[in-house]
Amino acid sequence: MLVSSPRHLTTDMTDHVLVAHRGSHRILLLDSQLQLERVLIDRNSQVKPRRPRRLHLNELTSQLYVLFVAAMA
Repeated sequence: MLVSSPRHLTTDMTDHVLVAHRGSHRILLLDSQLQLERVLIDRNSQVKPRRPRRLHLNELTSQLYVLFVAAMA
């Protein structure tokens, strides 16, 4: 899978890779072979992402924290 402008990566205990993809305003979940498993957040999600910048996965609570860049006025 080609991701042209990843901003940040993190992994979980099962070697999945979470990618903040700022070019398409998405958060991607890749398997251990870096193949797309699913899109967690995109433009059609309830959360409206704007250029995701950082990811933090709290593995104790299974919560994913995402830092977005504020839109320029």
